[in-house]
Amino acid sequence: MCKLFSERVTLLLLRTSETKFRVVQHGQPLTLLTNPDYVLIDKKYKAIIDKLNGQVTCRPVTIKDEVRQLTFENFIEVKIQNH
Repeated sequence: MCKLFSERVTLLLLRTSETKFRVVQHGQPLTLLTNPDYVLIDKKYKAIIDKLNGQVTCRPVTIKDEVRQLTFENFIEVKIQNH
């Protein structure tokens, strides 16, 4: 049997404020969460992101999973600067 899709599903998030997101589809909180509206990276990579000074901005964000009563505060949102 051939599997066309991975069974591993990442979190799907909805922005609720400038720095807060809510889980709308459960999955694995990977170190990189992307969507056309956001790029979230685990804070453990912040030192690397800081080397892109002037090219990107970053700020801490909170992800709330109300169903499972979980809060993730280990992510930063990265935005590319337009010059």
